Amino acid sequence: TNPTTCGGSNGTITLGVLNPNTVYSVSYLRNGSSVGPVNISTNGAGNLIITGLNQANYSSITLTLNGCTSSPVLGPIALSDPAIPSAPTGVTANPNPICSGNTLTLSAAGSNLSWTYPDGPTASGSPVTRNNVTTAMAGVYSVTQTVALCVSPPATVNVTINQTPSIVSAIGSDPTTCGGSNGSITLSGLVPSSLYQVSYTRNTVSQGPFAFSTNGSGQLTITGLNAGTYAALTVSINGCTSAPFAGPVILSDPSNPSAPTNVTATPNPVCTGG
Repeated sequence: TNPTTCGGSNGTITLGVLNPNTVYSVSYLRNGSSVGPVNISTNGAGNLIITGLNQANYSSITLTLNGCTSSPVLGPIALSDPAIPSAPTGVTANPNPICSGNTLTLSAAGSNLSWTYPDGPTASGSPVTRNNVTTAMAGVYSVTQTVALCVSPPATVNVTINQTPSIVSAIGSDPTTCGGSNGSITLSGLVPSSLYQVSYTRNTVSQGPFAFSTNGSGQLTITGLNAGTYAALTVSINGCTSAPFAGPVILSDPSNPSAPTNVTATPNPVCTGG
């Protein structure tokens, strides 16, 4: 009988039609290497059971009793581990792609599931989660199932993790004319030379999204702004949106000039027709 687990040693070979309740000296070859002699007793039915066997080819089995040795049972008798299970099914990563800072959930169908992550850690079961993911956690996730100590081939899923943008600062530049729209707000801390979608509120009214590109220093300038209170600024790239930069950033028109001076009328009073 075969072992019931991979790497197990509960396989057996039963030899029959022997003297009941008798101790025999047993020898055999295991994958060509000699084992024994070992003393094993038959049961009341005259069967002798060699126990504690693992996966191998067994041959040249002999029994010795009272100094007399049997002819060998040449065999071979092949004992095998259980079949290797198939790879897990239904392997998913959700959401995928995912933005950094969020929670990744991995799922699969199978028994005694074991996960290996691209950055080193492992986990078991389904579903499993990874909190506050970073871009270093992106890559191929593999999962195996284990049945009767037999480990399946892996199933895999490739996870893409995009960096969630972060606005470090927001600096305003006022319009240069009253009622003008050449004011601007410059955001910093972004990826250089990249296209972002920008949204914000102006005087509590939502604006955008508008497309703006960063310069080589990672600064993005929102142009075409007039006087107002700007808040809740966000930028989005690769489906990932920054936390709002609360602000507010207040843009103001130039100060109103003072009234004209030295205003005169000459002569005053004046005669009609003069």
